[in-house]
Amino acid sequence: MEYKLSTVDSKCVHESERYVNESGQQIIFSRLWRWGIAYSHDPIEIPDDYDPEEGIDIYDEFDLSDSEEDDCCVEELIFYPDIDTKQEKKIMKAYEKDGFEGLDALGFHPLDREVIYKGELNIEEIE
Repeated sequence: MEYKLSTVDSKCVHESERYVNESGQQIIFSRLWRWGIAYSHDPIEIPDDYDPEEGIDIYDEFDLSDSEEDDCCVEELIFYPDIDTKQEKKIMKAYEKDGFEGLDALGFHPLDREVIYKGELNIEEIE
């Protein structure tokens, strides 16, 4: 038996991936997705204290076998204050040209990731 967790409303999936370089400087790659689906071999239960406006980090809360986000509608790079404007422009240019390979070429590597589902959530048993 497998279980499926999905968002009911559009634009309720917030993904943030933090990147860091050797100097400790950090940037966040943030995306807003219209839809999200997560799968688990274990039963999924929404905690009693779930707040639909705060959402839930699906990877911290559940033991997932897979997840998929669909239809990205907003994405942005967020820079920590220790990155100056000149460096921001260099990072943006590298990302626009080569995507994540451009960040890697500048020494930024993934540190952690969170995927927050907000709003009403649906749970289904699937075969």
